[in-house]
Amino acid sequence: MTLREKVSFVWHLPWRRKKWLLYCFVSSALASFVVSALPSKYLKHFLGYPLRNKELCVLATPTQLLHARQVASLMKTVSSNVPWPCECLVQALCVNWLLNRQALPWVTYLGASLEAGAQPNMKAHAWVCVGPHTIIGDRRDQFPIVGTFTSSDLSEFE
Repeated sequence: MTLREKVSFVWHLPWRRKKWLLYCFVSSALASFVVSALPSKYLKHFLGYPLRNKELCVLATPTQLLHARQVASLMKTVSSNVPWPCECLVQALCVNWLLNRQALPWVTYLGASLEAGAQPNMKAHAWVCVGPHTIIGDRRDQFPIVGTFTSSDLSEFE
């Protein structure tokens, strides 16, 4: 898609969609800065309420799931068209922030795996779930969970 086609596409979107695209764009820039500039020990404050490495499912209505999928779709569109790196952790942060704006429940998981070989290589991944559905970050089965963060404090249920 050429730049002219992209501008034309955005121009013909409804106003509400344009507003959310702008939110996605700005939050993507902020999240990219946060991920690249801050040490990882401070990053957890931006991810939500920590719950160690538990797998859980928050309840979401079909309408909430629809809104979450729309936010995730916009985030995927924005992340493939921005000039800065927008990997899974940046996308997860953005989706968390945007879902919080709509007061939607979510769970963010961080996973890591170690590739065997002569030179062991660690890979990490982040994904966001609303209800039982993963909305950002596929390949979740390839990474054991090392951190779980939620939209609300569920520590009393541990």
